[in-house]
Amino acid sequence: MNKKKSVYIETTIPSYITAKDSRDLIRLAWQLSARNFWESERKKYELFIYTIFNNIPIRTAP
Repeated sequence: MNKKKSVYIETTIPSYITAKDSRDLIRLAWQLSARNFWESERKKYELFIYTIFNNIPIRTAP
């Protein structure tokens, strides 16, 4: 069984995924890119995100 590569994602990624579509075209492009990654690529990696309070990486939900 192949081990998945670890990827540390910035905290803005989940916020882009869950936010209402922006009217700003650049921000909207970032949102769509983040959503595309989340839907099509995230299963290929073991994702981690740094918590703000203690800088300890936590595993994201599959």
